Amino acid sequence: MAAEDARTYAYERGLDLVEVAATTDPPVCRVMDYGKWRYEEERKLRESRRNQVHVSFKEVRLRPKIAAHDYEWKRNQALDFLKGGAKVKAVVFFRGREREHPERGRELIDRLAADVEEVGKLEGNPVFESRTMTAVIAPR
Repeated sequence: MAAEDARTYAYERGLDLVEVAATTDPPVCRVMDYGKWRYEEERKLRESRRNQVHVSFKEVRLRPKIAAHDYEWKRNQALDFLKGGAKVKAVVFFRGREREHPERGRELIDRLAADVEEVGKLEGNPVFESRTMTAVIAPR
């Protein structure tokens, strides 16, 4: 159909002539109510956003030479975060000569993962980068 005829056809019915594929030869157009179509697309997008699960990250910072009470406090903090549905990023900071013993950080992260086993599980292995060792614990 010629462009002018299509335009007349659409406007007689109170609709819009929308170009769907401009790169084809000849260009493809569609007769539709563009405002209604846009509204429905936005509604679908809003609905899909409503059904998304928002995962938040909380961080627990530890040191290799952490005291028993301080460790228990951090463990309880991690348990609260996991029960609230957040992922916990366990970060062990190494300073000076502590960097020579990354196995202490790994043992600490493994201990934390074992202590929160009933509500969370370790995602992957701990990663050692420069002065920090990080691991993610996800809620069950």
